[in-house]
Amino acid sequence: MQTVQRRPLWLPRTHVRPGGVLPILTILAVLLVLVGFRQPDFLDPPSLMSFLGRSAPIILLAAGQYFVIVAGEFDLSVGSLVTAQVVVAPG
Repeated sequence: MQTVQRRPLWLPRTHVRPGGVLPILTILAVLLVLVGFRQPDFLDPPSLMSFLGRSAPIILLAAGQYFVIVAGEFDLSVGSLVTAQVVVAPG
């Protein structure tokens, strides 16, 4: 009979799973620091708000596609959604 060693509950996990969130957040933080060094104006609040305003439609589409894929309905028709958004938004 084998005994399985378990880690104590108070001991935090020290390994990173492949595909976890930590590597993605680390890469995003490094990119933000690099862009901040190359373009210091990028980190100003008006510039960040402008960037978020311009990227908000893509963020909403990505969030919607995420929920569709997680639900098991493999639908990647982002092109038609962007076209519909461009047609509806100016009106």
